[in-house]
Amino acid sequence: MPDNAFYSDRIGQSLSRTSEEMSAPAWRGMTVLIQQRLDDGSLARAFPEYNCPDDPGRNTITGTDRKHFLPPSKPTSPS
Repeated sequence: MPDNAFYSDRIGQSLSRTSEEMSAPAWRGMTVLIQQRLDDGSLARAFPEYNCPDDPGRNTITGTDRKHFLPPSKPTSPS
């Protein structure tokens, strides 16, 4: 068995996936985690927002640009 195999595969106790669908509570949990990352600036480098009145040259990142992170589209999560 390769050295990079998962521990559960090496000991022979891997569990098979029981569902390919995400439940509504799982979607809510993912939404909360993403919201937290948007709020704390973790995604600001990838989706920069330039909203500094003292730097009109758009050189200072002030947060996460939510409009570019989540462009308007049809919902894909369960209701």
